[in-house]
Amino acid sequence: MEQLVPIMEDNGWRLLSSYQTIIGNLHEVYDMWELPSADAVGSALGAAAADPRFAALAGDLAESVESEAFSIVAKTPFSP
Repeated sequence: MEQLVPIMEDNGWRLLSSYQTIIGNLHEVYDMWELPSADAVGSALGAAAADPRFAALAGDLAESVESEAFSIVAKTPFSP
């Protein structure tokens, strides 16, 4: 993640927080990113995949990521 975060930040994403499960499915990790818009998902992932820095990480990511899911959420009116 230390190497992936700068790549995604260069493409408009900002890592807000990251959590690892300590009770339950210990292989799960949750990353919360702030994106400029929902359109930024496809364009940023495409740009990241074309980045030479990402090519160096691709093999390690493939070995360590079993599955990945994306959800787009918005702040609720009562959120601090």
